[in-house]
Amino acid sequence: MAAIPISTISLPRTLGRWNALQRVRSGCRWSASCLNKRWRYLENEDIDVLISRRCISGHVSTNHNGWGSGGAISTPREGGYSKRVLWSNWTEDTVRDPKASPILFEYDHLVRNTNNPSTEERLLKVLYQYGLVLITGTPTYTDSLPSDAMSEATKGTLAADTSSNANKESAESAIRRLASMVGYNPLQTLWGGGVWSTSSSSSFYKNDADGEGNEGTVGASTNDSAYGSASLPLHTDMAYVSNPPGVQVFLMVQPAEATASSSTSGESSLSNTTPKDDNKSITPMGQSVYLDGFCAAQQLLLENPEAFRLLATTARRYDCIDDEEGWHLEATGPIIETTGPRGGNKWGPVKSIRHNDLHRLPDLPPYPILGSAVNDSDSFYGKLRRAHDAWDDILGRDSMRLVIELQPGDCVLVANQRCFHGRYAFEASKFPRVVMGCYVGMDELSSKWRKIGLRVL
Repeated sequence: MAAIPISTISLPRTLGRWNALQRVRSGCRWSASCLNKRWRYLENEDIDVLISRRCISGHVSTNHNGWGSGGAISTPREGGYSKRVLWSNWTEDTVRDPKASPILFEYDHLVRNTNNPSTEERLLKVLYQYGLVLITGTPTYTDSLPSDAMSEATKGTLAADTSSNANKESAESAIRRLASMVGYNPLQTLWGGGVWSTSSSSSFYKNDADGEGNEGTVGASTNDSAYGSASLPLHTDMAYVSNPPGVQVFLMVQPAEATASSSTSGESSLSNTTPKDDNKSITPMGQSVYLDGFCAAQQLLLENPEAFRLLATTARRYDCIDDEEGWHLEATGPIIETTGPRGGNKWGPVKSIRHNDLHRLPDLPPYPILGSAVNDSDSFYGKLRRAHDAWDDILGRDSMRLVIELQPGDCVLVANQRCFHGRYAFEASKFPRVVMGCYVGMDELSSKWRKIGLRVL
């Protein structure tokens, strides 16, 4: 791409150009060749890169000539660019393999190297690149889980945990530690100001302190689709708030128990965003499912540009109402948020994904259609329905989804405005499936990314 002469610039289009222009105006004496390289770099940075309609193949795609080919400002400390990596065709074996997995960490290693800035930086970079991190060996000890709700396996795990952990670090402390590495503090939400717990039998945790004098979850609402034993379709969390969380810290404390009915069940449905009968090899026992929303968006653009345009320009409405707690949350936004169209079927990079069909309200036609001919509204709804069906088709493909049977101590960090998560159904039993975690705000995550030189749109 040809260099941009400074004389042709009237209004800088990016902050990078603005900073460069200010340096020129302030007397910074770059050579002509250096300045040309600088402008070429800015032209090829993430904020100006167009989504390329190219086929995704293999496990990951860095897509160097299209969307995804920027993502970081090169600094001497980094020694190169950090790029978003679009992933698909991942399996549990892939992400658990210490030699092959790009997203695997050990909790003890993270703790031992807490004071080493490169440890936190690596964790942040992986979360930036892939939108997903798996951390094994996270403490699961918690006073909040009654002993009569613990399975024998959980009791054994906790006993081993306690004997090997002289300081007896709690699950709550570990979750906060991880949250501080990718943010600063757990996000204050209407689900509480700290660590939360979901249980298939009850929200026993919400009325108790967490064992460390923190009352963050007292009175927290449970009027969310995560509570219960039914399957959960792929979604992003809290689509019904204006700026959804940046990260979900998700720690498995006690998996669902295998039951006679689950061992013979062939159903693997995750509602309308996964195949209902295509994968009979999966016995539903609460397995977690993840999907790269940025990869899905690129695939949609490749296959159906018109569907992409509609989902990137149509604001959808989401809500969550809790009469008991006395609040009503509602927010709007497109499923696919980009930096804007670039002409034709080209679009700027995707900034975020907002999708949760369980909390989505009926769609309203764009303002100009209101009050006009009925056929216009019918056309709008028909096109939007077909676009959403095309999106659901991509989300339902086995090749796009990563299915993991999380074990006690497995902690997953999910970039909530990029990656989907869901859950297979499981049988409720006397020993509930227990997950603990917290949220980290998008602003906090973005701050951490900028601090190590990563580009945030």
